[in-house]
Amino acid sequence: MSPDQSPRFTRRTALSMLGTVGAFAAAGCTAPGARTNETNTSAGSEPKETAPTEPPDDPPADYDDWPDPPCTDCTVDFSTPPAYDDDNWRMLGYDPGNSFVNPHADGPSDDPSVQWTFERNFLSMGASRFHHPLIVDGTVYTTQVIERLNRDQRGHWKFIAIDAATGEAETVFEANSSIWRPTIANGIVYAAIGREVHAYDLETGCVCWKSEEILGAPSAIRRVGDVVVATDSAFRRKLETWEPVPQLHVLHAETGDKLWEAQGDNNGWDIPRMPIIDNEVVNFPNTKRRLDPPTGEELEPLPVRARYPVQTNGAYYGLTDIDDETVLTTYDWETGDHRWTYNPEGENVRAGWPVVIGDTVVVSETKGLVSGVDRTTGERLWRIEPWTHFDGVDSFLGSMFRVATSDTVYIVHDGGAVTAVDPTDGTIEWQLKTDEMNWTATRGGCALAGDLLITVGEGGTLYAIS
Repeated sequence: MSPDQSPRFTRRTALSMLGTVGAFAAAGCTAPGARTNETNTSAGSEPKETAPTEPPDDPPADYDDWPDPPCTDCTVDFSTPPAYDDDNWRMLGYDPGNSFVNPHADGPSDDPSVQWTFERNFLSMGASRFHHPLIVDGTVYTTQVIERLNRDQRGHWKFIAIDAATGEAETVFEANSSIWRPTIANGIVYAAIGREVHAYDLETGCVCWKSEEILGAPSAIRRVGDVVVATDSAFRRKLETWEPVPQLHVLHAETGDKLWEAQGDNNGWDIPRMPIIDNEVVNFPNTKRRLDPPTGEELEPLPVRARYPVQTNGAYYGLTDIDDETVLTTYDWETGDHRWTYNPEGENVRAGWPVVIGDTVVVSETKGLVSGVDRTTGERLWRIEPWTHFDGVDSFLGSMFRVATSDTVYIVHDGGAVTAVDPTDGTIEWQLKTDEMNWTATRGGCALAGDLLITVGEGGTLYAIS
């Protein structure tokens, strides 16, 4: 790859990135539908005015890289509701219940290694610390930041497709704004472009529809049935009235028209707010509210406001606070009846979604601990300190994400390192950490399909582990 083809990460890029922390930019433009080849590597507040969606008659001199107008040759079928019970990793969390369990995946071998890496040229700050790689039909999907065009544009981004076996990459589409929180269903990419939600034809990169400007800090996008649900992680208020701005938006899946919206919570802005959705209920994290997806009608509320909610096997799991301690609690999803609460004896259950594998619920705790809890009784079965087992690694390497097959849980550490654990007894099966996988503020997501596990490290770099 020649130097002029390489993605550049300059001081100008860094300063522009700083401007994106907090509320994100307004509308972006899509690029031509035809994919272009890429090369894989080896290893704020809202603007006062948004960039125009088409070049002005006499553009400034540094507007020398305007994308072509979006193509409109969109041939995807929106009519069939997507199904998620397959080997593909279509969204962060695997499914709309945030289970983080792909029961169809084999996972990496017992002697895994990094097959390839891909650099995303990203700063790790605020909500941008969380990245959501995807794996669909043997292809890894990610985003990449290219040098800013000028200070008024919020960035030149690419949506990238990477061959899962070889690491070869190409561009699917581009935008002169941030590309956040993608999910893929039925050949359609739903993603936040600046403050809008866009739907793209995955095959051609053509835009099918764009929503209104509804988002401030895009957190999650889900397609369930005939609706698309998009959430904000930022609690914002209108300047004129000081009224809270809605954080949950429900759109028509085929047109992008807004059907209804609802308020979320005000517990910070940089933690992913991943809703629980099925065909009958939408629940926004940190709230008790349960709403009807097509209409927004209020349904019977949940008994607690839970952080990092998970709905699986008829149960609802989440983190709550009791007497200044963070605990794991679970309820029946249908009836709301309390099942049990796990209080780790003076410690706190730590940030991250609990993962349920067979009869075990796996959670992280303070002081570098990970515990397995009996799914029926809430009693602790085992406790380990996984990151202290790395040779030469400091005692605290942190982890927010855990992902699993039907018989192995992978603790994804901050920086991209991995610990594979037997969920029945806590036995550490293997660990992998390269010299590049040091602690980082990036709390990257993860993706798991087939024998491939994708983790995220410094600068948003993807590590393909198999």
